[in-house]
Amino acid sequence: MKSIFLTKKLPVNFILYENNTLEVFNSYITFSLQTEAENNSKAELEVAQKNQNISFSRISTFLDSIVNDSIVIERHDPALSQFSSMINNIIMLPKVADMVLVSALHAKLNSIILPNSFVSQVTINDIREDMTFEYHAIDEDYDELPSNESWCPEFSYWDTPWWFREDIITYDSAASDISNYHEWLNSGEKDKIESFSVMLFDEINEQFDKLFDSESRSEPGMVIDVDFSQKKFVPKLVD
Repeated sequence: MKSIFLTKKLPVNFILYENNTLEVFNSYITFSLQTEAENNSKAELEVAQKNQNISFSRISTFLDSIVNDSIVIERHDPALSQFSSMINNIIMLPKVADMVLVSALHAKLNSIILPNSFVSQVTINDIREDMTFEYHAIDEDYDELPSNESWCPEFSYWDTPWWFREDIITYDSAASDISNYHEWLNSGEKDKIESFSVMLFDEINEQFDKLFDSESRSEPGMVIDVDFSQKKFVPKLVD
């Protein structure tokens, strides 16, 4: 069995909100992506190459179009509602801390890629402080993150935390009661978010299906960088 490896560094900026203070966090995010072929045949290696490109583009698009310029805030911060109407995406965490952020992103990137791909490492480099935070895949416990049960209480809008879902959102909310929960479902916002996620990922899949099925496809082993940055979408945060 053969594996295809690549490492990519992207500029990603955050706006950290903590203790009534906004702080701009300029960084580079580096991720290491591995994709395995079922066997060493030419056909399977080509499938692995295509899947590697799809996973790579899903991650790059997510980091560039969704994560970049996000506001990072603690879930129970009273100021959260003040940011709900802003254009900036919201990244909701149990605590605003570097290792919590990098572990949540590590889990999320592994959730949005294809099953035969794996992000082994995510690194956030703080440009101003010249500090680097790395998260390596040792196990799947993610001790820095809360359990599914504690993060997704009764009447939660989603059954699993955002970092374990194959969608493009980075926050979670819960209704106060069953009535508000059904109001959320009837609003169509959940369907809109899920539909956009499916549409974006399907478009990436279809683009590479065409590229690899055409006679003009690139040489084996090359990563094709397709620009999906125009697919900018910020889900509305609902309390």
